[in-house]
Formats: sequence, C-alpha cells, structure tokens
Amino acid sequence: MPDKTLQRLRRVTDLFVTGRELLLADDPGEEPVLLWINKLNAFQRTECQKDGAAGQARRLAALDENCDEIQAAENRLDTLSRDQMIDYIAGQQDDTQIIAAVDDVRADPAWTDRLPLLDRAEDLDANGSPATEAEAEAVRQVKVDYLAAVKAAHDRRKQDARQDWADTSEADLRKEWLEQYKRRLGLSAFLEEYDKTELYYAARDCQATRSERGSYDHAACTHGRLLSSRAGIAELPEDLVDRIRQVLTDLNMSPQDAGNSAAPRTSSEPSEQPSNAEDSPASTPAAT
Repeated sequence: MPDKTLQRLRRVTDLFVTGRELLLADDPGEEPVLLWINKLNAFQRTECQKDGAAGQARRLAALDENCDEIQAAENRLDTLSRDQMIDYIAGQQDDTQIIAAVDDVRADPAWTDRLPLLDRAEDLDANGSPATEAEAEAVRQVKVDYLAAVKAAHDRRKQDARQDWADTSEADLRKEWLEQYKRRLGLSAFLEEYDKTELYYAARDCQATRSERGSYDHAACTHGRLLSSRAGIAELPEDLVDRIRQVLTDLNMSPQDAGNSAAPRTSSEPSEQPSNAEDSPASTPAAT
C-alpha cells in the first residue's frame, strides 16, 4: 500500500479509535473492574516530548566531571582496552545501523523481484489467494535469505563503524566514550519522563457495565483521569503499568505494522469522543 494511502488510513482510523478497555477483573455476579486506556492526542504527545526533554536536560546538566557518576565512569575507563572502548562507541550506533542495513538490502537490485514477497505475500494469503505448498515454502526461504542479508549488511556496517575509530588516539577515544555514556544516560532519562507523562494521560477511570450481548456499555462513562497527578504513576503496581503500556503499544501501531494481525479491539458500543487540548492541561509540577 502506498505511503500516502497508509497515512490517510491512519488519520481516518484515529478519528474513530479513541481508546481501549483494559479488563482487570471480571468476577461472576459483580461489576467488572475496568480501566479505559485513552489514545493520546497531538497536544498530549507534545507534552510527553516536553517532559522527556526536560528530564534529559536535567540529567545531563548534573553530569559534570566532578560528579560521582562520571568519576565512576572514568575509573571504569581505566580498566578498558582500546578495542573495548571502540566496541562501546560503535555499539551506540547500533539502532541506526540496523535501519541502514535494512535500507541497504532493499536498495540492492538483487532483491527487487523478491521484495513483493516480503511485503505482500501474507496479505494475499489472508485475502482469498492462499499460496500452494510449494509457494509457501518459497516465501519462507525468501524470508530466511532476507534476514541473512540484513544481518550481513549490519555486520558490514558495524565493522565500518569500528574501522572509523581504528586510528583515533586513546585520549580522543576516552573523550568519545564518555560523551556516548552521557548521551545514553540522557536518553534513559528522556524515555523515563516521556513514559510517565504518557501513562498519566492514558490511564482513565471506567464505569462501563456489561450489556446483554456481553460487551461493555460506556454510555455513562466520562473516562476521567485515573490519577490526580503524574506523581501517582509511582503508586501503580508494576504489572498494571506493563499492561497499560501494552495497550498503548497496540493503540499506537500503524496499519502497516498491524497488518492482518488479530489485534484486540474494544467491545464498547458507544465510543468516547477524541480528547482535546482543553482536557490536556500543560505540564505543571502538580499535573505532570
């Protein structure tokens, strides 16, 4: 499916998918225990980005050469060989190298005729044109070959990255190792704060009742925020936080990623209207 069509499909889908039920308990004879996981709007995602960036900046601001963490990192550097320093530096580029490796393979003329098998074979199977046994085996082999080609391209890029640092002085290697170490700490802080804000906006109270058809009726629900402040995330059980994250991952999955998977769907009959900026106050110490 062309990229523009996918983008339009995603925008249309976003108009209707505003959230999803999360069933926590369903005891016979009692009202179910439900949460509503709200899909974030653009304003709320921006707030997540802002809180993540603030957490990252705060973390990096504290990392001066005299702080205990950097002193400990310096001491660790003293125990590392030159090759170990290069391995760490090159390894920090691994995510971008994998993406580049996939691009390398897809741009290779040798793969031009086989890419449609990777991109659309499962769609054909699911939409009335099942493969023969021989065809299915051929598709499986193409997938195996593709993964091997991506791995080989990734290995080449990793080796090139290591080679780029081969002639660098030890002093410059130490400096770069520390910079990469700081960036990693900063990224970790960004993700932690982004995650907190996302969970705060997403977790909603739900008073749905079971309808005669077995689905949940949300007609009386306001789906107000579950937590009075962002700080409340720390009080939630870890298992519950993990389940909320999984629902958010499903909600944020693009049509292309979702493919024909049997993604769980909300069984609610009336759908909550998309949240708006008025329902999403800007980050403050109390609200974020």
